[in-house]
Amino acid sequence: MSNMLLRHGNNHTRTHEETYQGEQLAIDKTVNDKVYGLEILGKSVQSGTPTPAGPIPINSSANFDLSITGGQPINYPITLRGIPNGSGGWSVQDKATNDVGKIIRPIAYRGFTGTEYWVQEVAYSDRIMYHTLGFLTDASSMTAGAKLLCTHLLQTTIYGAIGAAYTTASNFLRFTYPITIAPDVATFKNWLAAQYAAGTPVTVQYQLATPTEEAITKQTIATTQYLTELSTNATIKPDIKATVKILGN
Repeated sequence: MSNMLLRHGNNHTRTHEETYQGEQLAIDKTVNDKVYGLEILGKSVQSGTPTPAGPIPINSSANFDLSITGGQPINYPITLRGIPNGSGGWSVQDKATNDVGKIIRPIAYRGFTGTEYWVQEVAYSDRIMYHTLGFLTDASSMTAGAKLLCTHLLQTTIYGAIGAAYTTASNFLRFTYPITIAPDVATFKNWLAAQYAAGTPVTVQYQLATPTEEAITKQTIATTQYLTELSTNATIKPDIKATVKILGN
């Protein structure tokens, strides 16, 4: 999203609060006060189609400064993730909430090394399914259509199709690969270990059944008279959500 100058054509006759969201904000007619309800909402992207032979890394909003008109930049030495909904928006996003001093994480990021307790679920003539019930049970119990990201597989909505998927019970994940890659658990674990050693570990980003929380330091962020701008220098730019006081007409 490009920088937005947000002007106000409403009929308010007195100072009031309005809320805005975008990658960069330039808010017109602000008063000399402060930002309320500041949230930084994470995003994640993949620049291509992942396959077992051609993994695509998951890149997220990470290690950035928030710049504010007239103030010192605020450093966020954190990673905030998001899972796209496939329609230009977001299914779920990590968020740093300034007013309550918390990072709320509904998303997990897990890389595999081949040492995990993988279970073979079913084998077909050309593909084989493994699941994480033996060691990963914190995923949301969602339909296969719920969104996730994986470095080596696209998401699938069809049981048994090649891809990665949620289960609808027991909070685990399923991964189906061509059988030539991993015809049995031992071979699969060796393949995972080789991917890890090559610096391209099989990694999945998925929605948690229960979000986790971390404490961050609250900041008082001042607005300036008539125009307040907020932006980040992140490579993958997060959304900024802010409530500010606006002058009446």
